[in-house]
Amino acid sequence: MAWADGGRVPAQDSSQGRLVLLQAVVDRATEMRQARAAAAMPSAPPTAPVLQPDVPAGSMIVPRDAWDRMLDQLGNLHEAGQQLAEARERAVKAETEAGFLKERLTDLREQLERRQPATPAASGTPAQTVPAPAPTTMRRDSLLGLVARGLRRKR
Repeated sequence: MAWADGGRVPAQDSSQGRLVLLQAVVDRATEMRQARAAAAMPSAPPTAPVLQPDVPAGSMIVPRDAWDRMLDQLGNLHEAGQQLAEARERAVKAETEAGFLKERLTDLREQLERRQPATPAASGTPAQTVPAPAPTTMRRDSLLGLVARGLRRKR
């Protein structure tokens, strides 16, 4: 009845009381619901439309932080490639040095065999003996020479 008293819905006085049309009450309730819904929604200030730049076909827009992470990863890959190339170079040098040391060892063994005293001949004549340095001294000197030469090469 407050709506009728306030004049928000039309009403008629009769001997039985006030009469209000049902459709007027439904219309008033609908208006109030819409007003409450509009008041509950915050009104956002109008924003300018975001302009999208023209993107050429076959390309895409990437966020800046994703782009930076990708560049960092590429830098890491480049550095890893350089380290791999350096490791390969060291491996080739080591293989070359190992080959040289094997050849040198073969040469030293041949020299050692040549300096060994000759075995007595089957005819019974004593063989002429050539004094040879002690094998341990010769081996030690040869090994020290090889080590020194290897150290000079690495520098």
